[in-house]
Order: sequence, then structure tokens, then C-alpha cells
Amino acid sequence: MVEVKKLFYKILFRLFIFNKHKRKKLYICLSKAGIAKYRALAGLSAEEYKSGKKFKYFIAVACIIKNEGPYLKEWLEYHKLIGVEHFYVYDNESTDDTKDILKPYIDSGEVTYIYYPGRDKQDEAYLDACRNFADETQWLAVIDLDEFIVLHKNSNLQEFMAAFYDCSQVSLHWVIYGSSGYEEKPDGLVLENFTKHEAKPQFTPKSIFNPRTVMDCGAHYMWCCGKWVDENNKEFGAGNAITADKAQINHYVIKSWEEFYKRKAARGCVNATQTFGEDLRKYFDEWDKNEVDDRLMQPYADKLKEKGL
Repeated sequence: MVEVKKLFYKILFRLFIFNKHKRKKLYICLSKAGIAKYRALAGLSAEEYKSGKKFKYFIAVACIIKNEGPYLKEWLEYHKLIGVEHFYVYDNESTDDTKDILKPYIDSGEVTYIYYPGRDKQDEAYLDACRNFADETQWLAVIDLDEFIVLHKNSNLQEFMAAFYDCSQVSLHWVIYGSSGYEEKPDGLVLENFTKHEAKPQFTPKSIFNPRTVMDCGAHYMWCCGKWVDENNKEFGAGNAITADKAQINHYVIKSWEEFYKRKAARGCVNATQTFGEDLRKYFDEWDKNEVDDRLMQPYADKLKEKGL
């Protein structure tokens, strides 16, 4: 019966819904939730907003990491500056000083630490965060340690998310940052060293979402019951321009060649079973985007240095 229902939805949506992201969202969510539950969850964000429901955190971030010690503090402190109140950190078998670096944040209650061994665990970890911590935080974002949420029009995430009170998910596009010409790891912060990026944002997004509406998880977006929009509050994936005017995800995918080689050659990807092998340099060169040089992140870097980073 379940398979028949799935087939029915798949045929129906393919005939009448041309936005493939919306089509897949409805297929997954309706197949898992059913019509009645889908309708209830689709309106949940608006209902929570109107009722003034309070959560322990306004917004939290979930991440899965492996041997990211050198970058942890900068990433945590930056996101605290823009209003992230809590972090659910899934440690995928780190062998560096990750736990020591996190200890003050764990002790202060800013980080919930979960040891999460095994391969291909990214989506599973995000789903675990949704299942176990959904009632703690109004909004949840899932980003990696080489990704930074950047706001252009608002000073913090609470201001930014005010426009999306009735949405289940807001997806922000990647802006890929290259090596800025560094072969060796430079001293200082990622945000001040790597200033060159591609000219246009990529469609590939990361999302901020209502975790209580999630039916299934992916690395770049969730499958949520309800309204799914981009930074301009327009239906995500509906052929809109790929913009990064109000917010974006800075993706420092490679950094310097030395950093990229040491990290990727040693451990491969957190969500895959293989390393990049002989194609390592080719992969680096493909992602080494340095078309535009800006100092967008320097004010944040200055604030982080004032904190002693």
C-alpha cells in the first residue's frame, strides 16, 4: 500500500508540478506524513509565530566534523556574533584536539557534543539533530566548518529570519572562495586571509529550517512540510535568479593547497568512503575560484581578533 501511494504521488506531481524541488519535497513529505499531517506541519511555523511560542534557542546550528581543530574556534565565535545561540556538534571520530577546544563551550552550555563514529554519517547526523533537539530551537541550520552564514542587510539572524515567520525552510546560495593564491597555510584567520571568490553565487544552497517540519534530511537542504523559499522569500527552485544580495553561504572549500591536501588526503570526505586520490590537485584547481577580491568579512575578522583569536 505504501509503495502504491508513493507511485501515485510521483505520477501526479510529475504531471502537474514543474518545479522539481517542490515536486520532490511533496513526494517525500506526503509519502511519509500523509495529507493531514502534512497540512498541519505546513502551517506550523506561522502558528508558532502567532502564538508567541518560546523555545530555549531562537536559532542553533548542527554540524558534523572530523579533525577541524584549527578552525573550530573561529567558526563558533563568528556564528555567535551573528546570533547563533547553540551548536550541536557531531564528532565523526576526530583524532586531533577537537574535544579540548570544544570543552569550554561544552562547559558553558553553548555546545552539545555528540560522538558519532562511522562512515557516510552526514545526513544521519542531521536527522538525529532534528529528532532529538527539535523542541529546543525555533530554527536550525546545518552547515559545515568551511561554511559561514553571511548577512548583508541585517546585523543578526533574528532580524533576518523575521521575514520568514511563516516558512518551513529558507535556503541560501553558496559563494565559493578560492585559495587567494596561497600554497601554504597563512597565519591568521580564514575570514581575513581568503578574500577572493567566484563572481556569481552557485545554486547549491544550505538551509535554515523549522526542525519540527522535517520528514527527511539531505546535506544541502531538508525535506520539510510547508513553504520553502530563497533569500528573497520566493519559492525555492522555481527558476528565480540565483542571488546573494541579502544573505549567502561563504564556502571556503579548499583554502590553501597545503590545508586542502593535509585534510582531504588524510581523511577523504566526511560523507564518503573514498579519498580524492590522484585527482586531488585537479579537484583543488576546479574549486580555486578567485575572480573577485573583497573585504566583506574583515569587520568580523577584526571583532574576532579583539576576542583574542
